[in-house]
Amino acid sequence: MVDTLRAALRSRDLTASAVVLHWVSLAIAFVILLEVNRGQWFNLDEWSFITDRGVVGSPRFNLWEPHNEHWSTVPILVFRALFTAFGVRTYVPYLLVLIAVNLVTAHLLWRLLRRVGIHPLVATAGAAVFAVFGAGWENLTAAFQMSFFASLSLGLLALLLLPEEGPLVRADGVVVALLVVSIMSSGVGVTMTAVVALAALLRRGPRVAAAIVAAPAGLYVAWFAITGRHVRQVGDSQSLGDTLRGAPGYVWRGLTDIVDDTTGLAGVGAVVLVLLLVWLTRAARPSVEPWPLVVATATGAVVFLGLVSLRRQTAGIEHAGAPRYATIVIALLLPALLLGAQRMLGEHPMRIPLLLAGTALLLLVAITRLYAAADVQVTIEQEQRQRILAAAELRRSGEEVIDQRPAPLYSPDLEADQLEQLDRDGELPGAAGVSETDRLTARLYQQVRLAPEPAVDEGEPRPRIVEAQRLRTEPARDPDCVRLVPAADISRVLLEFPMHGTLRVRTDRSGPLSVSVVGPDGTESRARIFEMRSRVTRVLSVAQGGFSVRLHIPRDGTTTLCGLAPE
Repeated sequence: MVDTLRAALRSRDLTASAVVLHWVSLAIAFVILLEVNRGQWFNLDEWSFITDRGVVGSPRFNLWEPHNEHWSTVPILVFRALFTAFGVRTYVPYLLVLIAVNLVTAHLLWRLLRRVGIHPLVATAGAAVFAVFGAGWENLTAAFQMSFFASLSLGLLALLLLPEEGPLVRADGVVVALLVVSIMSSGVGVTMTAVVALAALLRRGPRVAAAIVAAPAGLYVAWFAITGRHVRQVGDSQSLGDTLRGAPGYVWRGLTDIVDDTTGLAGVGAVVLVLLLVWLTRAARPSVEPWPLVVATATGAVVFLGLVSLRRQTAGIEHAGAPRYATIVIALLLPALLLGAQRMLGEHPMRIPLLLAGTALLLLVAITRLYAAADVQVTIEQEQRQRILAAAELRRSGEEVIDQRPAPLYSPDLEADQLEQLDRDGELPGAAGVSETDRLTARLYQQVRLAPEPAVDEGEPRPRIVEAQRLRTEPARDPDCVRLVPAADISRVLLEFPMHGTLRVRTDRSGPLSVSVVGPDGTESRARIFEMRSRVTRVLSVAQGGFSVRLHIPRDGTTTLCGLAPE
């Protein structure tokens, strides 16, 4: 490979050099993505595909029901095939599929950039940045996001295969088939169908565009009417009028934040987008090649964020530029951005070196951001992995469990009964490396609960305070209650539960209450945060004796505990 690269670089044929460099960049990206994802594990939405979906039997959800608002039949089938072969014993096969689809997308984007007239070396540099796009790290560190890449890549391939002129031909049938599979992979397919339809409209008129879009659009409408509309709303609902009024601001915030994150320069997004819009308005000739592709993809970036705003606006405008959206937006904006930069520099002798220097800086930003984000994810997911495996051990022991979700924050779709079934079927990896801290954390999440109602009977003997750090205790009106008044920023109380039991907890301010459990040898679990409301009593239930519970008392106000053993 090295000799081939040297020969190509000595050649005067820049196109040949660019082709070689492109394939080398994809190979390097493959190695980088494998490296940054060492230690990643199953997380969030992936558990739903593993535990709730199926092809045979009686799964909780079938292949056609939406995942959130997405039609996800294709990625569900891929996940089920991988699960049948590998279970959850290893994450590597799932990651390999993600990386492969990402690199295919990068290659198709490179071909699109070449098609619209981007200089071969600049197109290669742009595709290389996309392949390790750090601002879109969510899509590069979670195998579940193969769904977004599948829709995007199928849409790009359809765009590349779309004939430039004339009536309907056989190739249009392939385009339609690709768009159908694209919309069956994720909601990104809707955007890609709109992009291809707009390109067909600009190239070949409304009749051909309507004919191409009819099948995928009709299937999507039918799916949505039958099952797709039955989806949980993300966040608080709001009226359609409020959503439409908020959409322009949401789209603009998303576009500017994504460009800012891509460049690593706060505030540059608005300037770049305004310049791009002015240039497109003045230079674009929508009916002349390559403008149909440039206009369609750039418009697609706006359409995509507009569609996102319809469902996700209530989650907060600060999420408009989320990493999972950034990948799609940049892929669709890149043809216009690079073509604009190339044409603005005109025939300046340094235009190609300047463009390459700019993309090199973007590559540095992308890789740095990707490594940093992946490191954070690995830390989170390894902790989740060890806790889940410890929870499987706990279920195996037959002890009582009062909370069905061993990892509710990052794996909310995984329940204890499902975990037990995976363990029974031999689908889990070995428990090597599971520490006592992991086992205590599993106990905290499954055998300790803070809720409005008790989860276990009140046991005897009742719990008692065995240690109070940096706080003073005061008697309360009720004789079996005690008031805890913090005397420092960090105040803690250790409660001994000889057996299962309950304790009533009340704080005089709203806010988080941190809880951990401590084993007989003094080993302590990681903390779990419960939200308290001012002067609202909640019940701390402990399903198993033999360990202690530590409360980290809020600094402000007082905390009252009731149901303690008499001194």
